[in-house]
Amino acid sequence: MKKLQNALTISLQLLCDLFLVGFGLGNDFGFRPLGSIGIAVALLRLDPRIRKSPLIFTVYWLGTILTLDVSLLLVFGSLYYRAVSVPAAFLLLLLIRAKTGWFRFLTPVQLTAPPIVIAFVFVLFAERWCPDSRCAAINDQPGCRTLTGSGHVNSLSPSSIPLFMVERPERGDVLFSNRQEAPRMGNRLFENAILRLDAATGAVTPWFAKGEVIALARDENGGEIYAIIQKNFKDENAPNVELVRFDADGAVADRESLNLPRATYTLGIIVVLDRTVIAVVEPEFYVYDKRAREIKHVRIAGKGNSPVYKTVWTPPYLTGVFCASPLLMPVVGMRQIMKIDMREMRLEKAYRDNLFGYYDVALAPGRKRLVASRFLLPGGIMMDFDLKKVGNVPLPQGTREIEFTKDGKYLLSTGFFDGMLYFMDSERFDIVKKVFVGKAARVLTISASGRILVGSGCGVVEVDPATAAAKSDDVNRRAVGASSR
Repeated sequence: MKKLQNALTISLQLLCDLFLVGFGLGNDFGFRPLGSIGIAVALLRLDPRIRKSPLIFTVYWLGTILTLDVSLLLVFGSLYYRAVSVPAAFLLLLLIRAKTGWFRFLTPVQLTAPPIVIAFVFVLFAERWCPDSRCAAINDQPGCRTLTGSGHVNSLSPSSIPLFMVERPERGDVLFSNRQEAPRMGNRLFENAILRLDAATGAVTPWFAKGEVIALARDENGGEIYAIIQKNFKDENAPNVELVRFDADGAVADRESLNLPRATYTLGIIVVLDRTVIAVVEPEFYVYDKRAREIKHVRIAGKGNSPVYKTVWTPPYLTGVFCASPLLMPVVGMRQIMKIDMREMRLEKAYRDNLFGYYDVALAPGRKRLVASRFLLPGGIMMDFDLKKVGNVPLPQGTREIEFTKDGKYLLSTGFFDGMLYFMDSERFDIVKKVFVGKAARVLTISASGRILVGSGCGVVEVDPATAAAKSDDVNRRAVGASSR
């Protein structure tokens, strides 16, 4: 019995230290194998003498702070007011530890791990789970239908949720890319990097399967497709990250190496202009000349090392949301809005007014106005092109993607946690109507014809803004009710 108790004690200590150190190092540095350092640190900390060494002390606290940083974002953003249950559970464990002597083999820092892990599990299953009963309810709503059909998305994993989409109405299809995480630890091909969805039949077939897509865009003038694609595991000598140019038929017309050293990038942006293409991979900027077929790596003065997340193009400025850690916010800002002059290659202005920053930006048609969503906090703001705030926008909490319809009548927003697509009047910003499109929406795009396409836990969902239910509470209750069963 004593041996079993000792084994349980050591196992819990190892698991807590492994999570606290490994999760933060593997996630925040963008190189997941770094998380294996948590195993070494957890084992070494079992020896009281080694535990006090400066190196182990530094690595342990660095990983722990980064893990708490990530937890702050995910748990608060997902649970919002319910997130108080995490510190409440921690305080309860401390109280039990003090009154009964239980858990004394865990330090107060290690006691933070169990409630955070439980919260992560709750978020994964409660916020991202999209069973067939929920997705089937989408087709019961006027103006809404799922295009990918049942069984396309793994209901327990966000790794198969569509992340990028471009519509090709003249060909009757949609090209999209799934979020591919599972193969990353293995040295093998990322299958179905770009998929083709037949909009009429719902059939999904491979379109290009030689890498992991981290950005996808279409040249509306010539129909060419541009993609930023990570390492091709079939060819060990292939460049790690490339900008690939496809012709309208899907043949590779050009590919340019970005000379990036590692295969764990997740953020990319492509802006297709008349003569050039702006490509961004996290903090690195590139300009591709269409005619010369040459790519140039450019430095942005004053930008720092913040990855780009979302952007809009207002010539000659690239304005968007740039990511950074909330714990470092006083220094570099957390998801602040930046305006970059692409002629002078310099940061012209930056804006932030809250701890959690902003998530997406949208350009109001016909008006020199931008709208930015907060995601983790309710609400958003409207700004002019000089990044001066001109008003508030009452976006729902959990708004991830935003976009204006082509006619400028509606501001659309996706509820990442409630699965709703909200239609807001673009003048008064009242919610005019809402439809259920599936939780964990990661992409919102509007075609040239005005069709709305959403990539969510239910796959690719099409919404017709003209016939979508006008605040039909009974239909929306049916969709939400299906999600709770």
